[in-house]
Amino acid sequence: MRRMGLLAISCVSLMILILGLDYVTHSRSGKPEIMLTDRRHDFGKVKPWEMLEHTFRIRNMGATVLRIEQVSPD
Repeated sequence: MRRMGLLAISCVSLMILILGLDYVTHSRSGKPEIMLTDRRHDFGKVKPWEMLEHTFRIRNMGATVLRIEQVSPD
C-alpha cells in the first residue's frame, strides 16, 4: 500500500516538473506565443432572437507583446 502511494506521488511530481519545464521554455521564447484553452465553441441550434456569449481564454506564453489583429467568426 505504501509503495502505491509513493508511486502516485512520484508520478504527480514528474508531471508537475514536466509542465513547469514546458512553461519556462515557452515563457523564455523571444516571440509572442498564444495559448488557448479551446479554439472553437459550438452553440448548437440557436433561435434568431437568442443572445449567446462565450469567453475564450487567451494567454501569451512568449516574452514579447502578443497582438491580436483579426478575429473570424468562422
